[in-house]
Amino acid sequence: MAKIQKLFLSTAVAFAGALSQTSLASDVEVNGNLRTLYFNRDFQDGNTDVVSLTQALKLSATGSLTDSINFGATFIGNAKLDGHGDDQSIGTLDEDSDSFAKLAEAYVDVPLTESTTLRAGRWITSYALFNDQDNRATEPSTQAIRLESKLGRATVYAMYSDRASAKEQAEFEQYVDANGDKYGVYFAGATGTWGNLNVTGEFGFAEDFATQGYVNASYLFDSGVSVDFHQYIADYGSAHTSSADQDSRLTNVAVRLPINDILKLTLSYQGVGGDVAYNARWGGADDPWYVTWNAVQYSDFNRKDEDSFLVRFDYTTPIEGLNVMVRYADGEFEQEGRDQDHEEGNLLLHYDVASVPGLSFRAMLAYIRVETGGEDINETRLFADYKF
Repeated sequence: MAKIQKLFLSTAVAFAGALSQTSLASDVEVNGNLRTLYFNRDFQDGNTDVVSLTQALKLSATGSLTDSINFGATFIGNAKLDGHGDDQSIGTLDEDSDSFAKLAEAYVDVPLTESTTLRAGRWITSYALFNDQDNRATEPSTQAIRLESKLGRATVYAMYSDRASAKEQAEFEQYVDANGDKYGVYFAGATGTWGNLNVTGEFGFAEDFATQGYVNASYLFDSGVSVDFHQYIADYGSAHTSSADQDSRLTNVAVRLPINDILKLTLSYQGVGGDVAYNARWGGADDPWYVTWNAVQYSDFNRKDEDSFLVRFDYTTPIEGLNVMVRYADGEFEQEGRDQDHEEGNLLLHYDVASVPGLSFRAMLAYIRVETGGEDINETRLFADYKF
């Protein structure tokens, strides 16, 4: 317990020190979040089970340095309460299976025109090809410089990133390719909404490592039915870690049907083509999340030539604040000349406590079976969040 208190105290002191430097700040907003995470990955085929219990503290501040320049800063501390097995492998603890703290965000926003802003520093990103997923106790983060501009109903953006920090590490690591050379990632995109149609397009390029493109189009009909289309494409360069001079593509299309006011049904298909499995990572500590419907709790269903189908139900219960999601995905891919089955089922329970604002609980249960072996898993993730 003393170690936990020391970690959280040092994080809070560092955060307060950063705020004390913003003497020009006219309005600083501070938000916090406490997250307790229990993670149990139970292997059914002989591998060592992994169990982790952690307590995270997240403190974020946004404000104004001058009349026009804004800033953001986020400090994160994550303390190990318990754990066994290879618990450093599941993204909850550092490489030594220990607690850690880091400055996850430190950036400034500088307006160049009424519609264009320059951001520089480190922050938690949320693009399709560059996103820092929030599915553990703490989040990854990206160091970059970005231009963003509003053009009518669309937003366009361009970014350059040279390093990233994984969700379980304090350091920001530079991107390094298979030849040991350092590189940066150039990234651009646009998103906009026109009536019931939303369209997003993105492109990323890292010399000799990878080129990726992404397109999303979604349409909401007046009946409440929605159609959602995602397309990823990638060419992996000569210095890519595992897929040099090869290509891949991933397609996902989903239809969402409102059965009534409290129950929705989603049906989704995903297919992977090209030379290799689809790998969305830009290298190093970068750890993006696929934004397709078939990227579920454990599996992304992104193996070479894998086809998968998903059915999902979302239910708003009569209990205030309690929502339930159930989904099942079934895939098939070929390995060593033989078709292999791949399936995963998920149950998600999310409860916002109405009597205690900011308090919520989440239970994520998964059943994973892969015919090749090594991934027959029952997984439990339990979250308790308190925002203040």
